[in-house]
Amino acid sequence: MDGSASVMQPEVAPRPAGDALVFGIMAASRPLSRDRLTVLRAVRAALMSLARTADGGVLPLFSGHGEGPGPARPGDHRHVYIAALDDDGDGRLDQILVMAPWRVDRGVAPTDDNRADFARVTGRLALVRAGAAGVLTLAPPLPLPGERGRVWLSRTPYRPTRHPAKGADAATFVVEDVRRECARRGLPAPSGAQPLMIRPGPRGGLSARLCLSFTEPVAGPLLLGRDAHRGGGLFSASVPLD
Repeated sequence: MDGSASVMQPEVAPRPAGDALVFGIMAASRPLSRDRLTVLRAVRAALMSLARTADGGVLPLFSGHGEGPGPARPGDHRHVYIAALDDDGDGRLDQILVMAPWRVDRGVAPTDDNRADFARVTGRLALVRAGAAGVLTLAPPLPLPGERGRVWLSRTPYRPTRHPAKGADAATFVVEDVRRECARRGLPAPSGAQPLMIRPGPRGGLSARLCLSFTEPVAGPLLLGRDAHRGGGLFSASVPLD
């Protein structure tokens, strides 16, 4: 054999930093904040493309579909959560968050295969083609900084899981809905839930910003509500604890 010949090595995906990740968007490719939903759809499509199985399907962890042909059942949160954020407030998205379902929903117990699939797929995410929003170049993932606290404030609007009845008090409705969501996600019941802003939406829906208080410290990430899988209802600890 020619000694100068090179030996092809198998491609090895970079090892991700955990099961709740933050990808920085390189400055030259940062899209406008108003394109958030377009970017989120593109990120999910990119992850699904990387999560193809040998039979042409997509891993349920990334597709949001169960083993059968239909979508996952309502209330089934066993697929990844994705958020797109403008962390520095300059009007352009600069971060993509990808979180495993077991980090957000305390009732989800991952298998070893789930963990391996999450690491393998997210470790290959580097480029997102987002149509008119452009081609996003992502930095290697870092662990999402851990948060722990008793008081949590809305970072993105909370959308209740259902519409209020006609004539219902909006504040009472939102508080009852977010309390149910905490119970669904395996969180302790909030000792306080204060709406800071409530805004009417299309077809009778609502969005809100809230302050949630807990008797004992709660560990993040906290994503609650109807569009949590698209980064809605994201809360940040007001006074983080070590």
